[in-house]
Amino acid sequence: MTRTNLAPLSAAPTFLFKRRASGALPPTQFGELVGTFDHATLVPEGATRPDDNHVYLWVRVPDGPFAGLYECAFNIHSTDQTNVSFTDWPEDFTGKPLPAAGFAQPSLSYAALGLKDADFAPVQQGDLQTLVTHYAETCTLMAAYGTTYSEGTGLHDIHLNAGEQPGSSHANRTGQDGALVFYFGGTGGAAPSAHWIFIKFSTQSL
Repeated sequence: MTRTNLAPLSAAPTFLFKRRASGALPPTQFGELVGTFDHATLVPEGATRPDDNHVYLWVRVPDGPFAGLYECAFNIHSTDQTNVSFTDWPEDFTGKPLPAAGFAQPSLSYAALGLKDADFAPVQQGDLQTLVTHYAETCTLMAAYGTTYSEGTGLHDIHLNAGEQPGSSHANRTGQDGALVFYFGGTGGAAPSAHWIFIKFSTQSL
């Protein structure tokens, strides 16, 4: 797993970068949103205070039927005090085309990808927030896998959505696991690459 020693995103600038969502995704549907990173905030749209549990990455789709600016709510902590763990999975993207900007509805499964509980490490001192904002600010293109808001203005549930234990209040949703993907164009002699960020809660198992 990659850990990057960068200064964490502060709460203060988030109010300066707040913008309204535009565009319309299919409501309450699992899917993949692909576009360019626009800005990050700790304040969800419609709120006036930071949310300590998420970082909000805003993604712009430049054209097509889903053109717009969308909020992607990504967990960096949990509201019920369960631990959040993550893994950073690099992929060599040499010879592979970048995905097209827009919205599609593929399936995604941590288990099918071969991920195991041992691949994940607990979030420590804001390192996940720092890592994803750094990747977002430096990537060529990004993708978010998750469930669309009922208003169609963004995505959430960008985490493992299976692996719930018996008695959990959350249903297991097979093939609907969330993730972030950051694509890098291979500038400066570096090979094109992607970084997948997968997260799960301590109550879930693979």
